[in-house]
Amino acid sequence: MFFINQVINLKKLLALLFSLIMLTSCGQSTEIQYQAFAIGLGIDFKDNQYIVYMQYLDFSNVAQFEGDSINTKKPVWLAVGKGKTIHDALIEIYQAMQIQSNFEHLTLFIFTEDAIKYRLQNIIESLNSIYSMRINGWVYGTDGDIGTIFTAKMPFYYPHTDSQLNHPETIQQSVADIPPISAEEFIIAVEEKTKTLIMPKVVMNPKTINIDTSNMPVVQLDGGFFIKGYELQGEIDREPMVGFIKMNNDTKRTLTHVKYSDDETPVTAEIRNPKVKRSVIVKNGAPRYHLSVDISLILREHAQKKNQKQLHYLLRENLKEEIFQSISSARNKNADIYQFEDYLFRYKNKLWAQKLHHDMLNNMTIDDIDIKIREVKSSNKIGKNEGKREH
Repeated sequence: MFFINQVINLKKLLALLFSLIMLTSCGQSTEIQYQAFAIGLGIDFKDNQYIVYMQYLDFSNVAQFEGDSINTKKPVWLAVGKGKTIHDALIEIYQAMQIQSNFEHLTLFIFTEDAIKYRLQNIIESLNSIYSMRINGWVYGTDGDIGTIFTAKMPFYYPHTDSQLNHPETIQQSVADIPPISAEEFIIAVEEKTKTLIMPKVVMNPKTINIDTSNMPVVQLDGGFFIKGYELQGEIDREPMVGFIKMNNDTKRTLTHVKYSDDETPVTAEIRNPKVKRSVIVKNGAPRYHLSVDISLILREHAQKKNQKQLHYLLRENLKEEIFQSISSARNKNADIYQFEDYLFRYKNKLWAQKLHHDMLNNMTIDDIDIKIREVKSSNKIGKNEGKREH
């Protein structure tokens, strides 16, 4: 009996030791303060070599210490490595960083135009093969300098992790822009030959924000790069894409204007949650693409004395012109901004198999766009009754 009890106790001891080992996650773990946390990754390609930029988190940029203020200038840690492969460039960074790099908090990927044009497929394959790298976050392109973008300060010196590049969905609630695309979505969708992807383009805005009387350059979006099957179709600035920006299923809120010929002050209207629907119609015996948009409209400024029927008509015509300009601008780059080919492939496959997409897209006119308006009333902050203030 004594021997049996000893065996039981030994088993309990071994079980306890095994549990302790599992709870401590082995002896190879590195404590958090001895790791360099990468939050942004940028890749350029010049002179037949990769240039990899790694933006690291500085804890003073996110944590407030006693006697410290969040509105004080914080450092930005940026590592730059070069090599014939991305792995070679990363090894150069590893050797210089002194401590272990942690890629589990990457939320930002920025590629230069040259990297997109010449090495996009290689870049995606390489990043997808690094098991320690978290492919999560948002993807952007730029024709500027990645180092300048990664080291640009935030207004009020807020953390870089709170920037619009890291939280584009929040900015979209205030003002519409090119819909953001996640790294996972991009990696999956770029393999689909019928999809045209739009990678938002990052630029520096040196004029709008000032600290005291000095300019403070900040990052901003301006148009996008069109990519299909790893091939760069071209880039378009924001202005020709305004129609698409206002009218896509990811848009939450945007402003538009209606200018009358007899009045230089335009009517300002707010568009909420447009619903865009693609379809194919047959006209004169030939299939044609058709785009219909339903919008909710809130009139904001200078609309009180306007004829509502005329206002709606002018607004529809203005929006149709802007949408068609976006379609035409993309079409000139051999790009399909509203993903008509993908719609044709998925829902009208026989037409797609007949290779009719390009002719149908090129034959599309402004008359193939239809807009329906539903006006929504917005309550005033100060209550009114028949034009008079209540007392």
